[in-house]
Amino acid sequence: MFHRLGRLLVTFYLHDEAQAIERLVQSRHIDENRAAVQVLGIAYEELGMGVATNWNFPEQIVGSMRR
Repeated sequence: MFHRLGRLLVTFYLHDEAQAIERLVQSRHIDENRAAVQVLGIAYEELGMGVATNWNFPEQIVGSMRR
């Protein structure tokens, strides 16, 4: 359920960065996480896990977010 938390946060709160990531994906044909690292300096997965940890999600849920 929370695997896409990082991507959702970027989409809703960092609109310009989300558009830059999408442009990289389209123009360079790279995957979304690699583009996210180039734009944000962090992968969606790590961002989502970091936010979940900060929001005091149980460790079992945070750990399950890793693919």
